[in-house]
Amino acid sequence: MNEGGEGYKPPVTKMEAPKAPESLKNQHFDYTLVFGQGPVQEVDKIPQTGREGLNFYSRLEAKAAAEMLRQGKTDHLILSGGKTGARGKTEEGKTEADLMFDLIKAEIGVDENDNFFNFKGESVKFSKAVLIENLANDSLENFAEIVNKFIDKDGFRDAKMALLGVGFHAKPTRYLGVGGADIGRLEALSNIYQLNSPVFSAEQVLRELVVDKHSKDSAIASIMGRLTDLSENSNVTMLKAQQEMVLVDMLKEGDWLRKLGSFKSEARIKQVLLNQPETLKEIGLSQEELKNIKIELLREKIQELFKKIQLTQTLYPETKTAVFKAFDSMGIVNGKNMTQTYAKGELPKK
Repeated sequence: MNEGGEGYKPPVTKMEAPKAPESLKNQHFDYTLVFGQGPVQEVDKIPQTGREGLNFYSRLEAKAAAEMLRQGKTDHLILSGGKTGARGKTEEGKTEADLMFDLIKAEIGVDENDNFFNFKGESVKFSKAVLIENLANDSLENFAEIVNKFIDKDGFRDAKMALLGVGFHAKPTRYLGVGGADIGRLEALSNIYQLNSPVFSAEQVLRELVVDKHSKDSAIASIMGRLTDLSENSNVTMLKAQQEMVLVDMLKEGDWLRKLGSFKSEARIKQVLLNQPETLKEIGLSQEELKNIKIELLREKIQELFKKIQLTQTLYPETKTAVFKAFDSMGIVNGKNMTQTYAKGELPKK
């Protein structure tokens, strides 16, 4: 086993994108895991002026999640996201998951008895259909908390699951023409942590379930079409692609080990390592030894390996700052400040 030291890096992590369906047509999932795109509750000095709740991207995801639930594409939503941003540690700050819960409840039309009607006309209890994980502050924590709280509650489940995120978070960003990642971060994490579930973007969901189902002249198709167009604005998505590329590269270098030991399921931890033979070798175990090792000792070995990894994180804050500047530089369009438009999830008037 490599003893580490200066210049030490483990082998590149094996990552393969799950084979997602081309369309949501005829698809049905038991659970859809919704990964927010924080931060929320920023102070007014941040370029995204006046944000008091969900940012634009998380609002887009909430709208897409609501449509999946309403139109019977999923039986349950699991919303993830904790308190993030400058006000995240204050008492008045709300979690991203709770804010999405409130928006979805308003979108879907829940009555005073906590019921809504799905596409079949059946009455459904909203609070049983929409579940919350509101402790995590980043995507790695999101996965660990969701898996521990729901997926592995009674051991491995056979539930059919989908993952939902905004485009640059969910899917490969290389198509944006900026040398982006060859796999989406949600796709990578689904593969590494052995969920192996299809990943959908909020933009795709809204186009398929709303825009394409209505007349191009209808109000709902017009609004949702403009929302998805705003989400893919090149001024911001190209910078987001660079930001995602850094985070995906960090996963390839082993950042996923940071949370692997926190999974409660021994079976899942061992299955993850079996799927990463080079990492297992770096830990110093054969497949047979992995089967028999005590979980407490295995967790220690995972943390020891993670401590040796020298991750390149300097580009992340730089690109994150550039994204904020991109919002700020968009200025006034058709009488609307685009910074505030994105922050509040509003639309500029034509």
